[in-house]
Amino acid sequence: MSESSETKDLRNPKDPLPFGVFALFTPDEAMEKDQPPRLKLRGLTILVCAALLGVMWGLTHSPDFVEQVYARGLGYGIARGLGFITGFVPTSVAEICLFAGVLYLLVPFAIATVHVLRRKRRILNAVAAGFFRFWAFAAIVLTLFYLSWGMNYAREPLPKRLGWKSIETPSDDAENEKQTREIARLAEELVHAANENYTQFAGGDDFGRPSFPPANAMSLEAALDGAYERVQKKLSLEAEFAVARAPAKPVASSILMNYLGIGGFYFPWTGEANYNRLLPAPMLPHTVAHEKAHQRGITSEDEAIRWLDEALPKANLSLTTVHAFSSCPIGERSEKCAADSFGKLRRYENLYVNDASVLPDSPGVNPQGSVMAFARRNALHFIDRLS
Repeated sequence: MSESSETKDLRNPKDPLPFGVFALFTPDEAMEKDQPPRLKLRGLTILVCAALLGVMWGLTHSPDFVEQVYARGLGYGIARGLGFITGFVPTSVAEICLFAGVLYLLVPFAIATVHVLRRKRRILNAVAAGFFRFWAFAAIVLTLFYLSWGMNYAREPLPKRLGWKSIETPSDDAENEKQTREIARLAEELVHAANENYTQFAGGDDFGRPSFPPANAMSLEAALDGAYERVQKKLSLEAEFAVARAPAKPVASSILMNYLGIGGFYFPWTGEANYNRLLPAPMLPHTVAHEKAHQRGITSEDEAIRWLDEALPKANLSLTTVHAFSSCPIGERSEKCAADSFGKLRRYENLYVNDASVLPDSPGVNPQGSVMAFARRNALHFIDRLS
């Protein structure tokens, strides 16, 4: 055996670890679990994805490209194609992808942590490998997101595409009063329309029995697709908007969505609209319609549901009564709160609000106790002022 072989340094794993820059990229023979970070492959992946994202970012600055080429062509085709493929799977492919993505990142992290703690792998080697693994994965996910759906964020808002006049912030008290009267008039029209729709649905002032949602998911899908067809004609939107999309899918892990407060989500990587299967029946049509609007390239949360107000067939709706919350928020920030902290409306004398509209959010239970507490507090404050 040669002298060099005899004197080869096989460092004891318990010896102090090297912290040189090159130690990040080169496995150490003395550390049996060191792994190469695959810098060439993952670095190249990150660079290619960054270049593609840069190209797509540049194209979003062309409204014609975004609307004519992407929204009505490339993006539309990709979304429908993905929905068609995943439509053959009865369960949510999105849920499977999310679970697989979490495992892809967490399992190597857990294994690397164990190896580092047992001093079989250098912490710098584990950090380097994990760093490039994460960013290569993130780059691919982000690139596919913008290619399959994300460029829709660059579309003009619906009101602008339809030529609607935007609402300007009032410049003085007179303009503010004018807009207040306009909002009051619109509110009265909405109340009247709600009553008319109820009468149309029930055939009178009282339905006489509890109402129920559509008999099955396919009935709801058919009702929503028909509604979107009417929306497309009513607003003269692009023809692609009316084309039916893949059916919405219930999520198996809906109990987790309950804890996270999620009713549904659109997953552009599979073209699927997903919803919480544990939602109360009255909320289901609204949630599914919302996510299917995202399937059609609608990015704004407000625009994703407002179009269906007059298009849904009344016979396919489940009616319910609810307490309205937060319509008149209270607080000391006059630009955000219609009333002060004790319910007194701004700009008016001796006009107070003491119902559920002052609560900042739905408490999730019957609000009677909270409303009574607020009313008592505000009433006592009003009495103190008078005295």
